[in-house]
Amino acid sequence: MTILFYSYRNMSSVAYLNGHVYTVNPRQPWAEAFIVDELAGTFTAVGNTQEIRGIARENGIITYDLRGVFVMPGIHDAHTHLLAAAMQKLNEAAISPDSNDHTLATNLKNAECLCSYAHVFGDWLVANFYAPDRFPDGQPDRKYLDEVFPDRPVLIRETTCHSILLNTKGLERVGYDLDNPTDPHAGAFIRRKGTMEPTGELVEAATEKAWVTIPLPSLHHAKKAILYGIHISHPYGITLCQEVSANSVYLHALR
Repeated sequence: MTILFYSYRNMSSVAYLNGHVYTVNPRQPWAEAFIVDELAGTFTAVGNTQEIRGIARENGIITYDLRGVFVMPGIHDAHTHLLAAAMQKLNEAAISPDSNDHTLATNLKNAECLCSYAHVFGDWLVANFYAPDRFPDGQPDRKYLDEVFPDRPVLIRETTCHSILLNTKGLERVGYDLDNPTDPHAGAFIRRKGTMEPTGELVEAATEKAWVTIPLPSLHHAKKAILYGIHISHPYGITLCQEVSANSVYLHALR
């Protein structure tokens, strides 16, 4: 193998040796070793272990033995909900998607005190996740929440995140009609069998009014959540992401 290109600053460079490196370079798709200028965040040399070790010794560069591990360029995730995913971990209640009509409210009650930042959405309790097929006739209903949460608005995401379940207080807080709400374009209110009453499950565009009613997080918390999301992404090799949804707080936090 040959060195692709080479420059160095020995105080900020590290030479990685004995790897199984996929370069994505058609002229040299595989290599064993490389030098990274960690201050600049750039690869400055790529080649075989013997070549790179020689450069490191000549210039006093620190070496690290990869011990044969696989190395590849960072992944670009082109469809990411970085802030939303991070906030699910930081300040939303986590319940089992196996929750059913008998356990949903109890599981949520047990989980609500575990949120590190339960105040982020005001008095709203936001949780993840429920699966419709765990309920009678595949139909979750707000009645399974109302007895335990009669006065606090509750919102639970469905496992695909394309639907949500609100309790009655949540529907009232948002301002939805409890008798016969109008289905929006590209959305729907699931109805109780034989009636026009909403079960509390909202699909796609019908969820929008709920999301804009819930208070936005503070700028400080949004920044904390974004950094947390980045920290979680890195171990999976994700070094660049493209956000597919945002709000004003999110945009300000990224500045």
